[in-house]
Amino acid sequence: MKQVRALLPHEFTTLEEAFKNHPKHRCRVRAHAILSSYHGFTIKQISQLLLVRSSTVSLWFDQWFE
Repeated sequence: MKQVRALLPHEFTTLEEAFKNHPKHRCRVRAHAILSSYHGFTIKQISQLLLVRSSTVSLWFDQWFE
């Protein structure tokens, strides 16, 4: 199962700032997904919360890990 388990302090800060302040909705949603995973939410829970497919969340995680 894919999950973001560890974030460096600067990564966490960057994602948090993107989630709160980025001008593009798409960036805010993706940051929210990664932070939610870090906090223990599953892909299924995140997809239900953000109203997207599980495969979409999985793709976002793949892109994050790259």
